[in-house]
Amino acid sequence: EPDAATGKRRASYTFDHGWHVDSFIGRYISYASAKTDAPHEYHEAAALSILATASPNVRTYLDPWPDGLSTNLYMLMVGGTTASRKSTSLSIARRLMGKIDVDAVLAERMTPEAMVEQLSARPRAGSLLIGDEFGEALDGILRRDGYMSGLRELMLALYGARRFKYMRRSKRIAGGGQQSDIDEINDPHLTILTASTGSIFEVLSSRDVQTGLVPRFAIVYPQHQPPRRSIHERAQGNDENELWLQRYLQSIYLWAHAAGENEREIAVEWTEGALLIADFVGEKIDNEGNEMTSRLGPAAIKLSMLASLSDTAPNSDTITVEERHADQAARVVERWKKDALLFEDEIGGLSAYQRRTEQAIQRTRKLLLSGGGTVARSIVSKSLKLEARELDRLEETMVDRSLIEVYQQEREGSGRRAKMWRLV
Repeated sequence: EPDAATGKRRASYTFDHGWHVDSFIGRYISYASAKTDAPHEYHEAAALSILATASPNVRTYLDPWPDGLSTNLYMLMVGGTTASRKSTSLSIARRLMGKIDVDAVLAERMTPEAMVEQLSARPRAGSLLIGDEFGEALDGILRRDGYMSGLRELMLALYGARRFKYMRRSKRIAGGGQQSDIDEINDPHLTILTASTGSIFEVLSSRDVQTGLVPRFAIVYPQHQPPRRSIHERAQGNDENELWLQRYLQSIYLWAHAAGENEREIAVEWTEGALLIADFVGEKIDNEGNEMTSRLGPAAIKLSMLASLSDTAPNSDTITVEERHADQAARVVERWKKDALLFEDEIGGLSAYQRRTEQAIQRTRKLLLSGGGTVARSIVSKSLKLEARELDRLEETMVDRSLIEVYQQEREGSGRRAKMWRLV
């Protein structure tokens, strides 16, 4: 059976992330992993999120996206409860971003109206919605008749919209009439970094994937964790690392927000090789035709821009995306794709292993019914193409559920006694 959502701790745990050790994201992963024993995949997600938040007004214009693509991302980290250290990973990111711009970190719990009010006051500025237990919040967001369902419309629109108008509930005015308040959000730059336990699988359905909100989130679903760190351990030189990260992030922030204050955009130049790589990634995603991974093509474009920003703090009105940046984006997208498919496979409360078990039970019952209620175990093995270990598990499960009884067939001649399964 595969690991639970928490992920098993392994002494041999490694995360070959591919980021240069002296890049912002490479150094952040090193810094955060020295502070907590969370999966390093969480730290990569956090680093990307705060770098995205700090870089509004960076926008690339490519034919499929006439309104342009910015660097903002929606990210969902999935794991167990305490042992996965999701909350710790979020806190490290929140603390660093708060040192750059405390107002950029939005309140974790808010109504649609409150979010609109905050974002309408931050045109051309980066905002980070960061919070734990997204599974609980999502239950209210996805309920079409619930008050919090307005957040679904907001999140869908703000992923890429340049303008968004939100009509508040009508209020009474002097003279007995009613008037609707309209708030307008201009050039928002919203990044979401959130986390959930495996309970999110019980909230979601395949319909929620098809509505488009869930696929907008990059899924980070590590299956293993580093060994447990003692609370007495303290990394040497990590204060210096934190100061470097803070200064680097601040330089990006000041540069990008200065463009916003002057109502300018920062252009993105692509080398031919970088565009070819990004296009190849997008074409592959499109050809696979999976709804859950459909947004990873545009995500590769965003990641390529963030990879460029992670390499060198720019000081002009243009950034350049090179082949190495697009290569790194492709590497991250490939990991996110695997995690998204694993995530999709567990929607509805059943793990991939449980689903395969249920399918095997149904096929075995049909085989037994077609054989008059009794069939040799060896026939089940051949028909379902199961290995001995898998067959043992299936037999044990069906006996525990009182679906079958197992007996040994009487020996005929010198042959071996066959183990038989009979429907109860």
